[in-house]
Amino acid sequence: MYSSSVSPGCLNGWHGYKNSCFYIEAEKTVSSWATARTACLKHGTRLAVSQDVSTLGYLKTLAEGTKVGNWYAFYIGASATQNLKWRWTNGETVSSSAPWGPREPSGDGNCGTVIKPAGWSGWKLNDENCATRLGFVCEKIPCKLKVGHFM
Repeated sequence: MYSSSVSPGCLNGWHGYKNSCFYIEAEKTVSSWATARTACLKHGTRLAVSQDVSTLGYLKTLAEGTKVGNWYAFYIGASATQNLKWRWTNGETVSSSAPWGPREPSGDGNCGTVIKPAGWSGWKLNDENCATRLGFVCEKIPCKLKVGHFM
């Protein structure tokens, strides 16, 4: 289905898919979505952006079997604006066809997660309270510089 491999440009422990490298932080939870975002930014990465069903499917594959406390949930780079429009951290709008869980987004939170609760068929997007203690998924797009083009 999805091939997870260490791609050229991905660090050890990161998983390459398409043009990105992904890392799931499941050992340490963070106190909020903002803290997760800061943790990714400190490493020159961002919270994962899943702009297409294929990438979300890959993130679900990476997260399968990974549990944080009693949760199968991880922060990703989606959040709701003040007018409740969902946007990715790269500024793009979350597609209306995004695979949200049943009755999601429900309005009980403004921060995006991928989650696999009992009763849902697999991993889905969820709106979560931004202060929930969870793991997170970082994404890095490897830099591809051509020799002689860096000033």
